[in-house]
Amino acid sequence: MKEHFEDIQTRPVDGCYIRGLFLEGARWDAEKHLLGESRPKELYTDMATMWLIPAGNRQVLLPFVFF
Repeated sequence: MKEHFEDIQTRPVDGCYIRGLFLEGARWDAEKHLLGESRPKELYTDMATMWLIPAGNRQVLLPFVFF
């Protein structure tokens, strides 16, 4: 996401926002929006806020039957 978590005022229509994750051995490049090499002597870096959107992975074969 391009917005900082403090700028987000409403919840998404579908899915959820998560934050508070850390990266080890890499860093999030906010300008390029991708992972980059970690900086020297920087063990952990904050990950950007992510928007998780649910997607179905299978169809229900029989109603009210769970495996």
